[in-house]
Amino acid sequence: MLQTHSEYKTYRHLMLEDRIKIEILLSFGKTQIEIAAAVGCSQSTISRELKRNQPPKNKVDYNAHRSQQRSDDRKHHAAKKERFTHPFIREYVLDKITIGWSPEQIAGRIQLEYPELKTNYESIYQYIYNEKTDLIPLLPKRHRKRKKRGLKIKNRVGKIPNRISIDERPEIVNKRIRTGDLEIDTLGSRKSKQCLQVITDRMTHYTMINLLKDKSADEMMDKAIKRLEKMPAEFRRTITFDNGTENAAHMKLKDLGMETYFCHPYHSWEKGTVENTIGLVRRVFPKSTNFSTVSNEQVKKLEKLLNNRPRKCLNFMTSNEVMKLCTS
Repeated sequence: MLQTHSEYKTYRHLMLEDRIKIEILLSFGKTQIEIAAAVGCSQSTISRELKRNQPPKNKVDYNAHRSQQRSDDRKHHAAKKERFTHPFIREYVLDKITIGWSPEQIAGRIQLEYPELKTNYESIYQYIYNEKTDLIPLLPKRHRKRKKRGLKIKNRVGKIPNRISIDERPEIVNKRIRTGDLEIDTLGSRKSKQCLQVITDRMTHYTMINLLKDKSADEMMDKAIKRLEKMPAEFRRTITFDNGTENAAHMKLKDLGMETYFCHPYHSWEKGTVENTIGLVRRVFPKSTNFSTVSNEQVKKLEKLLNNRPRKCLNFMTSNEVMKLCTS
């Protein structure tokens, strides 16, 4: 006895095995009702399956594997949620991106001006990278591909022995009222192992730049020690690092009486003074620079220029001038 439609109350998607059964039963001339009973679904399910996945040419017989592929393709495209179906949001995003706003600024501003049209910066990034790739060059970082989210932060932290978090750094360091609280980082390129080490004082912005033969931990610390040991004790109190493995030998700086601290993983802005200085260095040595061709004389010349550069944060005095005041 055939089961009726009302007896199939539980809906399920057809699988490849079901479609193979349909193909075989169709070849034997079975009706849709008979096929539905054999497969264990309603007759309307069989009817929809044949309409949706029937080959374009009616003379071609139903094929289970091709029908499964068509079904999978539909699911794949259906899962791609269209971004910014509201035309005003789409136009707002396009307009602000073209004048240099970041996705974070756009999302924050649109919520301020039009609370009923909320969006978020992640949606804007996905819209650009998935639908409007021609806008990628207008983004702040201009990465052709987005970095994968959810990286394993714990593994990166665990590679540095005796690491002390920036949370434990003395509060006086945040106030920038004394010299000797330093930040350190490196910059290089894919064209060479050689790179630059940049050390910046948080208060005076006084900068020291060293040319490294590579980014090994020993090279990193040996060059820093060689430079810092020439400085008075009041200019070497604390130093803040990021979590790169080149900083693993940081304990060597204890011999100079310095305390070492580390930013939270992926929070480079917590050492913003040296990051800002690196931005200035990049104007002279961009990412395309082959540092194996850079000489110590070029590095010292740049260092001199930076330390004699008027800074708004220093009331337009230079770092060298402020340093002299601190020692007088």
